[in-house]
Amino acid sequence: MLFFCLYGFLSKRADWMIVYIIYGIIQGISEFLPISSSGHLYIVSNILKFGSSGKLAFFVWLHFATLFAVLVFFYKEIVLALKKKTIVTSIIITTIVTSVIAILIEKTIGSYFDNHYLIMCGFIVTAVFLLLSKFGSGGVMSMDQYNIKEAVILGIVQGIAVIPGISRSGITITTLMRRGFNSTISFQLSFIAAVPVILSAFIYESSSIMHNTFSTIYIWGFISAFISGLAALKILNKVINKRWLYYFGYYCIFMIAVSLII
Repeated sequence: MLFFCLYGFLSKRADWMIVYIIYGIIQGISEFLPISSSGHLYIVSNILKFGSSGKLAFFVWLHFATLFAVLVFFYKEIVLALKKKTIVTSIIITTIVTSVIAILIEKTIGSYFDNHYLIMCGFIVTAVFLLLSKFGSGGVMSMDQYNIKEAVILGIVQGIAVIPGISRSGITITTLMRRGFNSTISFQLSFIAAVPVILSAFIYESSSIMHNTFSTIYIWGFISAFISGLAALKILNKVINKRWLYYFGYYCIFMIAVSLII
């Protein structure tokens, strides 16, 4: 009897482990590829029937994993950027603008973030941005030309990405390329500017879930999100260099139909 009870417990825990690993992989891939992590996590939550109990705490750990992936992947670029006062100042401005826009959006339509029609509209916005990247391969602007004006524009666009279904990486990279930055700088700048925003969100969300008990099973989600995040960054880098970013726009159109069905 004791054996069967133990087997049942481990089997149930193994099932949840797989679910957490799946969530981690989805977070890692969709956070960096321009397909919206929030939109995908919402859809998968409905498919897997992942309840609200402990969900926020787990998602916070997934965001921390992807932040760690960014720091590892862009370590050299971040160190170089921190040595330049003008770039640091511009990143601070971008972070402030992003925070203000994100707070305003959450205060006004935050209660609708779980509405699948809003998520569908978010996918539409992402698809439009990505498809437009087909008609512009970026310019010749360097990181040193990331001034206050460009910082404000990037901050606004990044703040809008708080809406589920809108890919932060997708619309920021596309915007930077349309502004005249070359594809490599657009890729790097998009994620360097995201570091303080992701870190701030992690700190805020962590403070709001201090009463939640940490589960060791979260570690599996963290590991899978970190590894898949690194892989996604490598893939995205190659996609941007080959000018294939617009292909993700077609995928987002597919997700519009999925969001309606789910």
